[in-house]
Amino acid sequence: MLRLYDFTGSGNGYKARLLLGLLDISYELVEKDIMAGETRTPEFLAMNPNGRIPLLALESGD
Repeated sequence: MLRLYDFTGSGNGYKARLLLGLLDISYELVEKDIMAGETRTPEFLAMNPNGRIPLLALESGD
């Protein structure tokens, strides 16, 4: 299953959620609070070095 890392207040995140919904693609939503710095942790930066959301993690781990 796809995993979408997102902040619900993000306009770009909304676009990703909207597209996935319109295409009827199942995904797991993982909330990240950008105001609390949750996208600046070493774990998140290992997945996305620029620390930005949305981030769509594929089933293959890419």
